[in-house]
Amino acid sequence: MPVFNKFKTSEINPESGLFLCSGCNEVIPLSKEEKFPPCADCGSATWTMVAVAGEAGKRYRTGTKSPASGLFICTNCWSQVIPIAKGNSFPPCASCKTGSDWQLIVSA
Repeated sequence: MPVFNKFKTSEINPESGLFLCSGCNEVIPLSKEEKFPPCADCGSATWTMVAVAGEAGKRYRTGTKSPASGLFICTNCWSQVIPIAKGNSFPPCASCKTGSDWQLIVSA
């Protein structure tokens, strides 16, 4: 599922991810097979996929290399979110100052 595909209200979502409203830039999460709603803020009927959920939930240790690009959250403090590119090593958490597991939130 390529990022930046466009979808209309009432279409069935083919892949879980984050979607941007074309009318007001509101971002919503939507699960696979849910119908696209009209935007609650502006009523727009067009959504653009901006991130794929894909393998969301998988965890990786500090010091290991990331198998995918995306946003990851520290599973020790649950407050630090970092972007990591595929092949880069996971750092210690800057918030809790420890080695940690990092959980994939959304693939990029």
